[in-house]
Amino acid sequence: MNDEDIFDNQDADMLSELYAVLCFLGEDYISRIPKEYFTVIKEFRNREYVPVVYGDKPPEEQGFREDTLAQIALLKLNYWCDTKEEQQRYWEKLIENEIEISFGKVGGIHIIIDESGN
Repeated sequence: MNDEDIFDNQDADMLSELYAVLCFLGEDYISRIPKEYFTVIKEFRNREYVPVVYGDKPPEEQGFREDTLAQIALLKLNYWCDTKEEQQRYWEKLIENEIEISFGKVGGIHIIIDESGN
């Protein structure tokens, strides 16, 4: 199996959306995720699909794929919460909004990037 076989087109599109969101958020957010993870996102994204991120709309209103929204939620949970307490509150919010991250299901929630709602 070569590198091109690791991700299918749908995965590559999800990685493109995730890459666009991370680039929009900037280095403060990118630097908090593992470098290897960002490298995979960057290298295996669909370079022909370049989504536009609008700062005035939450991710779920921008037509992003459900698996992209789930990845954003996982990044927030695992890397962007500053304290264990914040992580616990965010986890409870995900459960409250019936998000099943393990199955990639995201519905009816504004993915909270930081406490200011950005």
